[in-house]
Amino acid sequence: MLYSASSLGGEALSRKRDAWFIFYYAPPDDSGLPQLLPLGVIGGLLAVLRILGALDDVIIGWWSDRTRSR
Repeated sequence: MLYSASSLGGEALSRKRDAWFIFYYAPPDDSGLPQLLPLGVIGGLLAVLRILGALDDVIIGWWSDRTRSR
């Protein structure tokens, strides 16, 4: 629990950014803002970004473990 608690702040900021992204690109009908992207497209983009984020951690870890320079 204590180990994972250290990332709570960063994850909270990340989720807040995602919520604002959804609000501005696919706002509610009563907000008066134009819808720039369909909600499904935004959900797909966020899912793809999460998958890429998970994969790039593995690639960067592999790369850093095999780097022999200072």
